[in-house]
Amino acid sequence: MSSTLANWSKRILDTGDHKLAYRLDMEGLSLSYGEASCDVSRNEAQILRHLALAPDRQLAYWQLLDLLSWEVTDENLHRLMNKMYRLRKKLAPITGDANTIKSIRNEGYNLQISLVVF
Repeated sequence: MSSTLANWSKRILDTGDHKLAYRLDMEGLSLSYGEASCDVSRNEAQILRHLALAPDRQLAYWQLLDLLSWEVTDENLHRLMNKMYRLRKKLAPITGDANTIKSIRNEGYNLQISLVVF
């Protein structure tokens, strides 16, 4: 799966002018749009990157738990839900929407914005 994600990453990186796109800086750990930006943690950046590169920008709970190297347990599922809640709140001032990451009931999460990964 990692080689497939690398291919998607290359495809996204090579798509023209990104000045007006949401930009995720993996080295600087920030998300920006125009002049607005916010810092994200390494885990948050990984979550956003993998959501952006996934088919239909959607990942299942177990895929996100695996990405974070967390076992699939009820406790860790609640930890993931809290992390996603906090990430939504952090992104809201940049995206103008509190539902930038949509919860898909009993399945996972869907990223509602296009994101360029650098």
